[in-house]
Amino acid sequence: MILKIALKDLKAAIKERTLISIIGLQLFVALFASVITFGLLVLYNPSFTGYAIEKDVRIGLVGNAPVLESVLAPSVIYNSIDHALDDFYSGEVDAIVWLPVESYTDTNIVRLIIPKEEIKAIQSSLLLKEKLKKYQYEMREIKGIPATVEVNTYSSSLKKVDVPEDISITFKFVYIMLIPLLVITTAATAAGMFIDLISEEIETKTAHVLLSTPLGEEEIIRGKILSSVILTAVLTPTWILLLILNGIEIQNIILVIIVSISIAMLFLSVSALSVAISKDRERAQLVFSLAIIGLIPLMFSSPELPALLTSRIAAGSPFNFSHILLYFVAGILSLYVSSKSLRNLFDNI
Repeated sequence: MILKIALKDLKAAIKERTLISIIGLQLFVALFASVITFGLLVLYNPSFTGYAIEKDVRIGLVGNAPVLESVLAPSVIYNSIDHALDDFYSGEVDAIVWLPVESYTDTNIVRLIIPKEEIKAIQSSLLLKEKLKKYQYEMREIKGIPATVEVNTYSSSLKKVDVPEDISITFKFVYIMLIPLLVITTAATAAGMFIDLISEEIETKTAHVLLSTPLGEEEIIRGKILSSVILTAVLTPTWILLLILNGIEIQNIILVIIVSISIAMLFLSVSALSVAISKDRERAQLVFSLAIIGLIPLMFSSPELPALLTSRIAAGSPFNFSHILLYFVAGILSLYVSSKSLRNLFDNI
């Protein structure tokens, strides 16, 4: 009977436009994860696309810097920054490199001025990045400093791992940000739906109809909790499948789903307490939102906490299975205890 209530509530809830919009947004992000990742890579590191047309960038150099001048091959050399800025604002040059006096014994602080216009800024920054890297190597050789320092990546077994450029950026976004946020938003959606289900029974006074059946108050509440857990259990594999279709490799899928359900149960316990305190949909949603806003940063504060634990599980990194079991048990216990706070919730309607 509890399952029937859960399915009935779930069927009614998914007709709500707000809930459908939130679920649709999550699935949209998962469906176009590769496109979103590509866009962020362009913003973070435009050279990832090979987009820049460097030959169209006109550079102005200000100062007495022979080595820098030989590396930059500037379009114009200026004696004063004021003259350079006049040409910059009038569009005669696209970027300004300013080094008053080049030093061969001390640190050289090179100032850059690039345009606000996005395409030209990307082109300028890419060209200057490569030129200044070369300048750095030239100055290190002049000063007798090794031109390059090799930085290697090693696995937990101390084997050298070849990591292509930009792969680490993609990895960080997908496994450290995207997947944990999908897990958290799924849990928040399920918890928000629970608040709506309970509050609707109070506001519309339809709880009387349910209480007139052989079902008791506890069975009604358990049914609504179960509907939220079912939503999480269905939504999580859905966005995992969409990520896989985007070419994102997800390890330990079952464990990711279990952690997602565990986080949802923890969030549901917070939403149950919010309803018990407020007994009003808007205030309960506000209390829940404030509580979750405070909890989310904590979930990213340690590799053992749920958000980053999900990252490690999905990426196939080493993790402690006892942590998964701990969060699952904690979710069940916290949900059981918090549901007790909803006793006699329908007495005054």
